[in-house]
Amino acid sequence: MASDEELDDIDDCLETLRPITSLRWSDRHLPDDRDHLDQRILERYLSESDDWRREFEQKLGREEADALGAFAGRAASLAVRLRNQHYLELGILALALFAASGSDWRDALVEVPIHYRSAQLLGLDPAEVFRSSVRLGGDSVQVWGETFRRRAPEFALDGKWRESQDDQGFIWAPA
Repeated sequence: MASDEELDDIDDCLETLRPITSLRWSDRHLPDDRDHLDQRILERYLSESDDWRREFEQKLGREEADALGAFAGRAASLAVRLRNQHYLELGILALALFAASGSDWRDALVEVPIHYRSAQLLGLDPAEVFRSSVRLGGDSVQVWGETFRRRAPEFALDGKWRESQDDQGFIWAPA
């Protein structure tokens, strides 16, 4: 796992995201070191200046965006498993960054229902969670967050996802 010193700049953060593409997120322990690293990168994104976030968004490539998309689904499971709203917010932010990167936004929409339902399972207002999750993002990230917030109720789980359990607790599983 990368140390804080290894995440000094945007390029380090993006480079750290790349190795995930060879892993299937469903085959990994939840949470694992990769999840913690992705969490740290997203928290770094949130703590930085507008200029830093804008540059990160501009440099975010397909590989890195795919890694964020994978983390988003895992974060929804972690949020419910750990009863932790922060994971849910990071997952929604990861989805918005994924969509804003130029990746196929329809892939992000597939995961919107599990974030919406996770908010409900945590007793939260899903609309407010979506809104607060992208508040510090750039314009395109905020637009995607708002799009997800508005459209989430349209996308019931539609038989694509089911609430499940594994040996560690709650997990979202493909239906």
